[in-house]
Amino acid sequence: NVVFDPDTSRFLSGAIRCRSETLAWGDSPFHRFSLNAAVSGDGSLEVGGVVSHDSGDSLEFRGSLSQESLDYGGEGTLKLCEDGWLEGILASRSEGPGFEGEAALQWEGNGNLKTESHQGAATLVVKSLQIETGSPIRGVVRGEYGGGKARLTELELSNDRASLSAIASWADRRIQIDSLALSRGDVQR
Repeated sequence: NVVFDPDTSRFLSGAIRCRSETLAWGDSPFHRFSLNAAVSGDGSLEVGGVVSHDSGDSLEFRGSLSQESLDYGGEGTLKLCEDGWLEGILASRSEGPGFEGEAALQWEGNGNLKTESHQGAATLVVKSLQIETGSPIRGVVRGEYGGGKARLTELELSNDRASLSAIASWADRRIQIDSLALSRGDVQR
């Protein structure tokens, strides 16, 4: 039971819980699907959920939003595995496999939707990720943002033939590259 006040455009009370073990996208069933949303005692909206596939692909998230101040906070993790649900979708749209290997993206952030102030961090980890017929890539990409700035705190990607590393930042419409290295075999540039 959810109560919404159209005069103030706010949810006053209530909760929604959705769970399914039979939800599917086309012919591909999800192993687990759950979505929870509720209005807390102070009037904030709380949301969280999990969507996972038998293959290991999954999305987990949670967050909150103050209906009065529009402050928000949240976090989420997306994991993708070969032979997973997303790989099947990509493969159906190309002539080869969509990708092989594993990748995980994690995000955490907060801010205010009124003042457009946002801050957070994200990390992408790839393990032998091969897209279509390319060489498998492994590595990590980390970044953070806030105060109108963004920073690439770590970029380390490599395959059997080459590697790329970098640290960079963006502020005031300018990109600053603190370090950049590209090597192929014994040659570094």
